[in-house]
Amino acid sequence: MNRTVKENKSTSIDNNNLPNNGVALDQLNSLHILTNTTSINMASVFQIPCKPAGLNRTGVLPYNTPIVKNTATLDLQYARDQALKKDAEITELKKQLQEANAELSKFVYVASHDLKEPVRMISNFMGLLKAKYAHNFDDKANTYLNFAIDGGLRLHHMIDDLLVLSRVGRYTDHDPAIDFNEIVNEVTRRCGKQANAPGANFTMSGTNFLLKGNKSEITDLFAHLVGNALKFCKPDVTPQIIISANQKNGLVFMSVEDFGLGMSDNECEKAFDVFSRFQPKETFAGSGVGLAVCKKIVEQHGGNISIKGEEGKGCKVNVVLPAADQ
Repeated sequence: MNRTVKENKSTSIDNNNLPNNGVALDQLNSLHILTNTTSINMASVFQIPCKPAGLNRTGVLPYNTPIVKNTATLDLQYARDQALKKDAEITELKKQLQEANAELSKFVYVASHDLKEPVRMISNFMGLLKAKYAHNFDDKANTYLNFAIDGGLRLHHMIDDLLVLSRVGRYTDHDPAIDFNEIVNEVTRRCGKQANAPGANFTMSGTNFLLKGNKSEITDLFAHLVGNALKFCKPDVTPQIIISANQKNGLVFMSVEDFGLGMSDNECEKAFDVFSRFQPKETFAGSGVGLAVCKKIVEQHGGNISIKGEEGKGCKVNVVLPAADQ
């Protein structure tokens, strides 16, 4: 029986060249099977006892010693090949997804920008119509006219918010160390001047951490969260906002908690969807894009965001972002 094998070069060995009483183990260890893609060491294909019964002093394996094919080794090689193939497929899919997201963001930006001009024209001419000819209309016609003007203004604001959403992630510059305490102080100072937040009480706890990411976007993130907490406070009640943070395993866990109107479990599940609104537009301004912007900012930074709430008792938004390298 001939066996084609490989050491440093191809070699042909037959049984006549082997010792009369068996196969030399050092020969077997040095031989390789040639395949289309690789070479396999004979010792990895056959399971041979280290000290089989009957092994003589010269290190020769008797012919009557059972040799069992090691299928586990071959299966392991096959599994490794399949894993490498899957890794390549996943990498390609990620690349395609990134390209698709980039194209989608570009489309949203261009479409939103181009929509602004006709919406502005409609709103302006509806306003002129009301200013010059409202006295010629009856009450019902003026009501319809007011609905049209209001719809145009809301559409204009929605387009502006879509533009903000599309711009998230366009700035790839990341700061290696961002002072979270500095961001909190800036946001609370800015939001505390809102007309609906006179005398708001802010409580900060454990905010002396460093983050890595885009400082402008992270500032916008917490400006949205604190702004929402102030906007949806209970009427005639001084807003109480708690901002806290702690660091663990290279991540900073932050939260913004309020004691305002709150949200139901069902509303919490939909809170990050674009144009999600749960309060009457007559009472609370906005298009429902703010939390969608927050989610996109967090995900662009490799973090995650969630919200918990209870109707009439307030909400707590939890954010996890990478900490700055130490």
